[in-house]
Amino acid sequence: MHTRIATLLLLLSGLCVPAAGQQIERQPLFSTEDAVWGAGFAGGTLLLIPADQALSGLFRQPAIEENRTLQRTAVIFRDLAFPGAVIGAGAAYAYGLIGDNEGWADVGLHAGTALVTAELATYLVKIVAGRARPYQSPGDALDFELFRGLDYDFQSFPSGHTSAAFAVASALTSEAGIRKPGDQWWIGTLLYSAATLSGVARMYEQQHWASDVLAAAAIGTFAGWKVTQYTHSHGGNELDGIFLRMTIRPGGGMSMIALPRAWSPLAN
Repeated sequence: MHTRIATLLLLLSGLCVPAAGQQIERQPLFSTEDAVWGAGFAGGTLLLIPADQALSGLFRQPAIEENRTLQRTAVIFRDLAFPGAVIGAGAAYAYGLIGDNEGWADVGLHAGTALVTAELATYLVKIVAGRARPYQSPGDALDFELFRGLDYDFQSFPSGHTSAAFAVASALTSEAGIRKPGDQWWIGTLLYSAATLSGVARMYEQQHWASDVLAAAAIGTFAGWKVTQYTHSHGGNELDGIFLRMTIRPGGGMSMIALPRAWSPLAN
């Protein structure tokens, strides 16, 4: 029963998120709706913890754990989350600056900001929670100790790779909702599916419990949603004002100018 609940919650973490990109009217930084979503994910994480041991055991079965194809696939999705998310956001931002294309720069900036925000929150929680990774404490999924998380072996909760993947997925899906609403459904499906598989890969590698992944998905999703929602509903915000006025000239350094809104697939 716990296994079924766990599987459902993991899938819902990537699918049941607000379509933040559709909201471009001025929005507060935090709202009652945010608290509801936060409470929902917190409750889901607590419900999933009793299933952590069973799910981890599934991945330790010899036929699964020793499968070379699964091992290689896990590495691909792990690297897709990190450093892949960093590279992708940075490349979009740099491309926008070099090509004087504010559409790409805007998308890359917001995805990168969401990622940094999610990772800061994730590692703060890691340090405080001090949860042992599955390989460190395979027989005890409840091995928490306050402020033990400075040690890598006790940084299980939540998953940094997963929060990075979901932060970028959430930000890009939200941006799609603003820029190309008709394409948001398939962009979101693709990105959230990849992010979910990145989290499963970390479970497969015995680096995280299932509840670590769900908590990280919540953090990343919330970060991407709020960064995109807030920046697009607060024109002239300091983040965009500083970083979207930069331009990189190949071989000529960096300068601060007002970028033209050149056409791109991501332009408003």
